[in-house]
Amino acid sequence: MPLPLGPLAGFALGVLLALFAPGPAISGPAHPRPTLLVGLFAALVFAPVCAYFLAFAGDWSLAYLADSRSIPSALLLLLVVLDAASVVFGFSIGRRSTGRRRTRTVAALIALPLGAALIFIVVLFGRLRIDGTYHQVRGDFGTQPVAGGPLGYALVWMLGLLAAGFALTLRLFHERPRIPDTPAPKPPSALKKRPSEEPARFPRRPGIALPPRR
Repeated sequence: MPLPLGPLAGFALGVLLALFAPGPAISGPAHPRPTLLVGLFAALVFAPVCAYFLAFAGDWSLAYLADSRSIPSALLLLLVVLDAASVVFGFSIGRRSTGRRRTRTVAALIALPLGAALIFIVVLFGRLRIDGTYHQVRGDFGTQPVAGGPLGYALVWMLGLLAAGFALTLRLFHERPRIPDTPAPKPPSALKKRPSEEPARFPRRPGIALPPRR
């Protein structure tokens, strides 16, 4: 996706995940599972999707406003980390709002970044629908449409992975962690009763009769 849309989409996705996350009554007030799952989604799904377009379509991800080769790679890596952090930040903000049952606040937290992203797409749609380099777009030569090209297929593939990761995170939200079964405590062993008669010190051998007692 275009670079400016990363933090906006990440924040909206984080708030949306908070809307479907289990409440404290189910997961516990200090249960780290929902936040951990959102962090994994941000680091393993959302951040790689954003990094893919920076790596393989850098000029397009910048909407051809600048040459991606002139931007330091450390700065681009920092922007990818910012994209991942926006998901966790949006989840934490949405978690507080959903816990207080503020429906309007949650709706605004989702609508505002998505609205800003939509405005960006509408304003720069003429550039975002073209696949090429910074100099090709500036010089108006050698470009091709995104639809039907490699970049278009990459967009469909990456958005599909993003949707699958989002759905998997929602599913894992409502799966309770398995607790290993603890063995039942053993009952206290009964005290052994002493035999009423002590065994003979010299056992009787078969075929030998004892002499009668006088």
